[in-house]
Amino acid sequence: MAIQNTVDFNIKTVGDVSGQTFEGLFTVKTKLSIAETLREKELVRKFIGYNSQEADRETAMIAGAVAYLAMRIVKAPQWWKESNGGQDLDDVNVLAAVNNAAQAKIAAEYEKLAQEAEKAQPFLKEQLKE
Repeated sequence: MAIQNTVDFNIKTVGDVSGQTFEGLFTVKTKLSIAETLREKELVRKFIGYNSQEADRETAMIAGAVAYLAMRIVKAPQWWKESNGGQDLDDVNVLAAVNNAAQAKIAAEYEKLAQEAEKAQPFLKEQLKE
């Protein structure tokens, strides 16, 4: 079993500050190339600077979420696009909801792969004995 390249998830949440309802379908990459991984780290540094210890916890978390999603989202609702990938939202909880859902869906894909590998272990061990 190979891991899917993308996964979909739906969001429906209300902004803590705006009171606006945000909903829609997102498609995210489950894996990144080396260049994309480096770009994600570069985006984090762009937001918090090169000395990450100087950033407070909330700023670091927001920067990490924005960078993570910037590199992974391939399809998003119009409100996400209009908000500059979440950066122009007033509601941090909406950014957190999208980030948490993306991470959970991606983790579930890797968990499926791990379960398949575990199921294959007895067969592989038997093959090694021969």
